[in-house]
Amino acid sequence: MTERHRKRAQKVVESFRELLDQRVLETIPASDFEQLALFVQEALSDELHDAAEQVEELAHKMRSGTSLSDVGMGVV
Repeated sequence: MTERHRKRAQKVVESFRELLDQRVLETIPASDFEQLALFVQEALSDELHDAAEQVEELAHKMRSGTSLSDVGMGVV
């Protein structure tokens, strides 16, 4: 996971913490927020991986001679 994912995950967790009442915050250990940040990082990484696979598939189709219109990129 990249530093960018880590920072983004921290922002998500901080935004979530701001939604919580102070009494609720006091009942949640810091380790739970750290775990939440890891879950967010993993989700970001998975989405980036899926997007990369789609780009790779498109590049393969384009190299194999598939016309652009066959992959939804026809010239208008």
